[in-house]
Amino acid sequence: MKEKMENDEKTRVQLIEELNACESKCRLLSENISDVIWTTDLEGTITFITPSCDKVYGYSPEEMLGMSLEETVPPKSVALVKEKIADAMADYKGAVLITIDSMHKNGNMVPVEIIADFLWDETGIPIGITGVSRDISRRKLLEKQLIEAQKMESVGRLAGGVAHDFNNLLTVILSCAEAMEASMREDDPIMEDIRDIRKAGKRGASLTRQLLAFSRRQMIQPQIMDLNELIADLERMIFRLIGEDIEMRFTPTRDLWRVEADPGQIEQIIVNLAINARDAMPNGGKLIIETANVELDEEYVHYRNKVTPGEYVMIAITDTGSGMDAETMENVFEPFFTTKGAGKGTGLGLSVAYGIVKQHKGNIWVYSELQKGTAFKIYLPKCTKKTGQEYRSRVPVEAARLQGGETILVVDDDDTILRAVVRMLKQYGYKTLQATSGAQAKVVADEHPGPIHLLLTDVVMPGMSGRETAGSVLVGRPEMNLLFMSGYTGNAIAHHGVLDPEVNFISKPFSNEDLARKVRMVLDESRENR
Repeated sequence: MKEKMENDEKTRVQLIEELNACESKCRLLSENISDVIWTTDLEGTITFITPSCDKVYGYSPEEMLGMSLEETVPPKSVALVKEKIADAMADYKGAVLITIDSMHKNGNMVPVEIIADFLWDETGIPIGITGVSRDISRRKLLEKQLIEAQKMESVGRLAGGVAHDFNNLLTVILSCAEAMEASMREDDPIMEDIRDIRKAGKRGASLTRQLLAFSRRQMIQPQIMDLNELIADLERMIFRLIGEDIEMRFTPTRDLWRVEADPGQIEQIIVNLAINARDAMPNGGKLIIETANVELDEEYVHYRNKVTPGEYVMIAITDTGSGMDAETMENVFEPFFTTKGAGKGTGLGLSVAYGIVKQHKGNIWVYSELQKGTAFKIYLPKCTKKTGQEYRSRVPVEAARLQGGETILVVDDDDTILRAVVRMLKQYGYKTLQATSGAQAKVVADEHPGPIHLLLTDVVMPGMSGRETAGSVLVGRPEMNLLFMSGYTGNAIAHHGVLDPEVNFISKPFSNEDLARKVRMVLDESRENR
């Protein structure tokens, strides 16, 4: 008997220990799980809930016990929840999945996914409801980013698909318009019409560049630079753009790290943001441009999606204008979104800035308050390269200095482009040879008795590409300089080997002066290096 009692006591102690261990595991699980586990009676009154409710709903477990589930659901969703529960009770088919916006204690909406099922007694009668609520805010954010990426990809494919043909057309239109304008008297009755054609052509070229920049398919020609130097070069132009009633201040950081970026595109971002700031300050105000060396650590990255930790150079552009509300900030980088009136903007400015920054593997962030102002911060990765193409300040070149007398071999498979480019070059005094294919260019070069100072060739052509044409022609003329041109996007011509920093390249469409400036630069640099 005594032995039996001792065994029973041991069994009881063992069961208590096992029960305590099981209870401890359940408590550990309920206190640390991120999802909210809960139960209610059939009327929806909460009878049990895990501590994670504080993170999802903002209430402590003590506050939520006795609450109705309806109190966590916005009024517009109550009917949906009741309908789901009623359908489940009438025709039970297992657990119910509901995705709704739940109400946080602070009044904010939290997207929540709920899986709920009935609690049954031993006779098979439902006595309550049990469920799991999961905060899906991050999933919703990722879904939104996926939609944005797909939208960007669609626009990019469209832009990339039409860019080549559209740029070729614009090159001819702009060239012909410039030639006609140059040959007319100032009082000619159609002079204004010709200038309107040029203006429309330039707007078309700008729109194409904006679409490509937004979709991150624009050709970039990176240079290693000090952003303080680039912004200093822009100061005078920005001052003219914003007007005298806006006070502008540039605060550069000493010993600023260098970045590798396309100077033209970074200028485009800064000027665009300066113009937006001006429009937000119709009665005057302050525009402040700052630079700084910053390190984005793991903590910062945790709160910013798609940001890589590391060392960056920051450009901050701040104004004291009208500011933006939360809804506007949410959509500010959306393509074609604008708060300006009809005819005052394409709605691509900030989405273009976003695309350029992302193409440079950087980040852009905005903070704004109504009637207080707006701050944009751009982060570009610190350049760790020891060597590379260096940025040089742009010094205005007099038209007379763009003239030349050298011989240039022009190659393009499009006759209209070929004629337009030849006409541009002759306008600046150059002698020209022309060919419509790589094979013909080789023959022309071999038969020409004098020197050929520059080969200006399209990149993508049937038969021999521009790169192959250059290789063929250079065999007999190793001293000849090279300049590539194309209306294709960067992705389309990358495999043709002309995206290296040391390769001279000009994007179509270009104006007469743009081409003359580029040609003169290539020829002069070649002379200096000899």
